[in-house]
Amino acid sequence: MRAPAPRSGLADGAARGTLGVLVDRSFGPYLAARQLASIGVWVHNVVAAVVVFNLTGSAFMVGVVSIAMFVPQVLLAPLAGARADRGNHRRQLMVARLIVALGAGSLAIWIATVGLQGTAGGWLVIAAGLVVGIGFAVGGPAVHALLPALVRPAELGTAVALSQTPFTVARAVGPALGAGLLATLGSAAGFAFSALSNLVYGGVIARVRLRPVAQRTDIDRSVRAGLRHVRADPVCAVLLAGVTAIGFGVDPIITLTPSIADALGGGEPLVGAMASAFGAGAAVTALASGGLRRRVDLAHLAPLGLTVFAGGLGALALAPAPGWAVAATALAGAGMILAITSLTTQLQARLPEHLRGRVMALWMVAFIGSRPLAAAINGGVADVASARLALVVGVTVLLVGARAGRADQFTWSRSVWSVRAATCDRSGRPVHLSPGVGWATMADPPDPAGPGPTPPEPDASDRVDPTAAPEVGVGPWQGPWPDPGDPRYDPELLAHGDRRNVADRYRYWTVEAIRADLDRFRHPFHVAVENWRHDFNIGAVVRNANAFNAATVRVVGRRRWNRRGAMVTDRYQHVAHHQDVAALAAWARDAGLTLIGVDNLPGARLLPAAALPRACVLLFGQEGPGLSHAAREVVDALVSIPQYGSTRSINAGAAAGIAMYEWVRRHGSPPTEA
Repeated sequence: MRAPAPRSGLADGAARGTLGVLVDRSFGPYLAARQLASIGVWVHNVVAAVVVFNLTGSAFMVGVVSIAMFVPQVLLAPLAGARADRGNHRRQLMVARLIVALGAGSLAIWIATVGLQGTAGGWLVIAAGLVVGIGFAVGGPAVHALLPALVRPAELGTAVALSQTPFTVARAVGPALGAGLLATLGSAAGFAFSALSNLVYGGVIARVRLRPVAQRTDIDRSVRAGLRHVRADPVCAVLLAGVTAIGFGVDPIITLTPSIADALGGGEPLVGAMASAFGAGAAVTALASGGLRRRVDLAHLAPLGLTVFAGGLGALALAPAPGWAVAATALAGAGMILAITSLTTQLQARLPEHLRGRVMALWMVAFIGSRPLAAAINGGVADVASARLALVVGVTVLLVGARAGRADQFTWSRSVWSVRAATCDRSGRPVHLSPGVGWATMADPPDPAGPGPTPPEPDASDRVDPTAAPEVGVGPWQGPWPDPGDPRYDPELLAHGDRRNVADRYRYWTVEAIRADLDRFRHPFHVAVENWRHDFNIGAVVRNANAFNAATVRVVGRRRWNRRGAMVTDRYQHVAHHQDVAALAAWARDAGLTLIGVDNLPGARLLPAAALPRACVLLFGQEGPGLSHAAREVVDALVSIPQYGSTRSINAGAAAGIAMYEWVRRHGSPPTEA
């Protein structure tokens, strides 16, 4: 089936509010279908647990049902993530939902036609749960990898927040619906509902419109590449650790609430009320969090959410009455959704598209894999001491996560730049980055015209006195000249030498040939700089843009700028002009680019932890005053560069270089050797 062509609105860089994203023709149906499927999952969980207990009378067998569903997700998620990065997210998610429907639907048909008896029947339910778990494992990474294709780049945070609501709402609605179906229509109806809801989800995925996302085919596709990326970017590791803490904190709402309810004399109704309150608190907060995210930096929102989550569990541990317990779980749900939204958004924003599936598979392992361990610890502490003391353990884990979860502090205080980073070159070979050394073991990009002859090694005549000033470049070509028909080579340079400040692979090439070759690998980000006072830093910005191979530099305001600082790099770099920031904003909007202002202004998010879309324009202000008021009004987001000295700002050329490096570090290909 051919997917419908994406509508133009998905490519628009302007961010909409929560309501605008909810009613979007792509994201809205997707979220509704995911909500239905999530409810179906909880219906399956409740009905399966009751059926197995009725058949076997064993609480252990009920636990095996959960194990059968969780284990495939932990073991298979990395492989599914690698598949998501190699293949079609839509197709993978559809196949996953078909597997889930197969597991639940087959069980429904078996019960309706044959029935279940004794322990053997219990094992059939467990086997069906294993199939359902495999479906979750196959589709989980694809769900996360698909999300950026459903919304505009600047709306990723809103989409991540809303995508958490199906899980929380389903926790409140699913168990009650499952119990109702089981009591009125029987277990077959419950499993059938689960199967049908997942088929509906798969059908919506087949029809939903997606924003086109570029896929690279020239990098390492192994599972280990995702692990290497996390090891190379400690901020990702911190974010995943925060997700692990949340997974640990969620478990008490399942494992310990029956004991708390029994101690408070509320029984099963109180257990249901606390579960519903947790889901309601999370859902309401998710819908209302858009305004909070605009006022609070994501890097601060994660520890805030973890602290609120811990406060809710702490209040539950001290609850003297049922009403207190319900309010405490609602507070815990609110904190949980704030924390998971912030951590997941930061993680999504840091990931290059070709690694999104594999790293988000690690997100699944962190969130789901921590829960069996948490259940064992919570259950053991509750049995040996009390459920209230077990809640204190969860509070401690969350507070530790809140203390360590400031990704921006970790980035700078732990000197991420000094960490040895690992990635791959275009041929898939491992590449290592060391501070002050640069990329090693690199291969030049493939050249469709062929590699051409190797420039000669400098002979003795090229050597200079070490006490003299170093000479740049190479002398005349030694030996037979390259093929005269090769248009890349400049006869003048071949004859007299090439003393230009160009990479060795471009020695003796014409300016036109170098520029054409750079065009084959330009990054999809643009740089814009305001020029109202003939800023002398624009030349440095252009030179930096050439170093990071930006798509274009766009000068806003005066057309004339100081080219001396560019050191001739403007010959190799596309430079465009806009009369004012309104014209720049209109161009960015039409091109589907997010306009990001870079300046130390109130409300700006710290660059290391801020979302930095792949398709964007980095806008810098005039040296001194910074971004103009007009620029501040039109940007989609503001980011700032952390500083630790006495000065308020840094040179615009230096700021541009830092921001471009951060973009390339997240999204770019490893550079070629000089």
